[in-house]
Amino acid sequence: MSTDANNNAPPAESNSAPAEPPKAAEGGGGGGEKAAPAISATSVVVEGGRRASVILSKAENPLTARIVDAATGYSLVLNLPPRSIHTVIWNKRK
Repeated sequence: MSTDANNNAPPAESNSAPAEPPKAAEGGGGGGEKAAPAISATSVVVEGGRRASVILSKAENPLTARIVDAATGYSLVLNLPPRSIHTVIWNKRK
């Protein structure tokens, strides 16, 4: 169980269903070859509806990636430099 960094109390329980996290970034190869993914990502929805994604580009070349918030349809496109890490934070769109 995680705790609040300010008071070390556990987070408040919510009666609502958990929000669906944004989909991980899309991008990478596309040539059909069996290679390791060029992008790794994880995304979360935090209290208040804010979204956050952390994206790791392992590619040796620049890549274009798209993050799609499955709950709202909102998406954004990122141009990722080679071998880079990015954190993207946004508010839930209505």
